[in-house]
Amino acid sequence: MLQPVPSPKLVTLPSSRGYSRDLERLQAAAARVQVTRNEAVRQVLAMYAAKPYPLSMRRLGGERDVRLAYLPLQRSVLEAVEQGAVNAGISTAEAVRQIIRDYVQGHLIRNQVRGSRHG
Repeated sequence: MLQPVPSPKLVTLPSSRGYSRDLERLQAAAARVQVTRNEAVRQVLAMYAAKPYPLSMRRLGGERDVRLAYLPLQRSVLEAVEQGAVNAGISTAEAVRQIIRDYVQGHLIRNQVRGSRHG
């Protein structure tokens, strides 16, 4: 018999932008495990939310950026990203860029122990 299990509360990530090179690398990693780029972004943000680390107050250097679609996320994931942004005094969009950059550069797991490499 089925058990009534409430679905996780989903919210939408505000419109964000990611740097094209980072998103291309994330897309390649997503293709290797056969998930979409959006699913990869969700998973990367969930990894950050599971064990947040301090983000940098400085914006990442400018390069061509790509708009990320509105992504449905669990509320707890969005709240963790927003709290990281507030703590660093940056926008949620910049927090998303930094978290994605940390992941594609292979620093996400290490940053969960030491803090962000950006600042």
